[in-house]
Amino acid sequence: MAEPGGVIELGSDFALIEWERPPPPVWWRRGWALIGYAAIVLLLLGPGAPVGLGPVVPVGAIPAGGAIAYELSADTLFAAWFAFRAPTFGAAETRASQATLDAYRLSDGQLRWRVLIPVDLGSLLIRTAGPDTVVVSSLDLGATGDRTVAYDAYSGRLLWDSRLPLLPAVEPAATVVLGAYLDGDGEPAGSPYVQTPGTGTVPAMLLQAVGVRTGAVAWSLRVPRGYATALPVVPAYPGRSGAAYAVLIGPGGEARSVDLHRGTVTGTGRVRSGPTLLVSGHWLLSGYPDRGVNTLASYRADTLAPAWTGTVRSLDLAVTECGELTCLTDPEGTRAVDLAAGETRWTAPAWQPVAMLDGWVYAMPQQGRGGPDSLLSPASGAPVLDLAGWSLIPGMAGSQYLVSAGRPADQLGSAPTAAWLGVLRASAAGLPRVVPVAPLSGSRVGGCTAAQPFVLCDAGDQRLWIWRLRA
Repeated sequence: MAEPGGVIELGSDFALIEWERPPPPVWWRRGWALIGYAAIVLLLLGPGAPVGLGPVVPVGAIPAGGAIAYELSADTLFAAWFAFRAPTFGAAETRASQATLDAYRLSDGQLRWRVLIPVDLGSLLIRTAGPDTVVVSSLDLGATGDRTVAYDAYSGRLLWDSRLPLLPAVEPAATVVLGAYLDGDGEPAGSPYVQTPGTGTVPAMLLQAVGVRTGAVAWSLRVPRGYATALPVVPAYPGRSGAAYAVLIGPGGEARSVDLHRGTVTGTGRVRSGPTLLVSGHWLLSGYPDRGVNTLASYRADTLAPAWTGTVRSLDLAVTECGELTCLTDPEGTRAVDLAAGETRWTAPAWQPVAMLDGWVYAMPQQGRGGPDSLLSPASGAPVLDLAGWSLIPGMAGSQYLVSAGRPADQLGSAPTAAWLGVLRASAAGLPRVVPVAPLSGSRVGGCTAAQPFVLCDAGDQRLWIWRLRA
């Protein structure tokens, strides 16, 4: 087997990748059915609506059994797989495991390259950085040695490695931002997104940004022991990346804000730290008990200027951007707060917002309530569309695409045989509706992701199926 980080010559290894072209859907083979289908879609879209989506074209399937992580770029699927090495007789550890990273060309599913990843398994992340770089990182608390590696996306050549794990909430751009708590010897320990400092003194932390192609250190910041650090939350459905700040708060409340893309201090001030401490978009939120009352204070993340302070039912909060508002969800429901004005604009006891979808709030039922996902009005929180049978596809910036849960849309009046791709469109009244675009070959299509113009779904049969949206 190749040395970790080296490109594995394909040859016999290539035989492990079984490329299969899926059968065309039934409507593809029936000309009159296709004409009827197109007429129905045009009718649903209405006059003057864009018609450029067209049906989807099946591309192929990739065996997905054992895949532990994958990521899409504009033209490549990167997938990490378990790769077990033969045990050594008499060794203390009889079976060691690593992973390989495979790069598949999305246009035809062919394997471009394969490398053995020189990082420990566990909480493995794959991130693309522009069109030419892919970054792999382990957030595993027990990981040792290299924690992050970067490869050339076209050749699999190792570009650089680091002993620090990736900060998953900061999208790689010109730099890749890394960070970890430090142990007593000053060596990298756990990721701040995985390791909980506990009730004692917060350990020191190292934050560092390196050049995406070179690995050269662009800036480095050591956070002293005893400082609390607020980092950006990881969104449930990543979309467009934006500003990212870390706020460092000393034991006496002295604080400074750091732009994680540039490594520059953007603001200083005083912040009362508490058990809830996070950055959501342009806001720093700190939750703490005050004379027996749960209190949440907000500050501008860049300047640390104080904003809204109010009481909350619980400090166990999920925070999501809801358009211009910030949605705070606890076990009893959601309230949308205008942090700049200090006003609660609406409440939604039944819903937990998780993302924005084409200007609408994509929300799931509160835990234990059951029922379908819905779109809510960002202005009032009122449900405007019941998404029964449809779920969001992450991966497309400003995504408008959804996929049905193994059945076509009711609008077409067909039997529930295959999953369907749908697109969000506005009705004449300005409200959202789902328009079916085309069936996805095969049934039981599960979790999907996308990178324009490709859609990739786990079909539930150990394969990842790929379709291309035809212009």
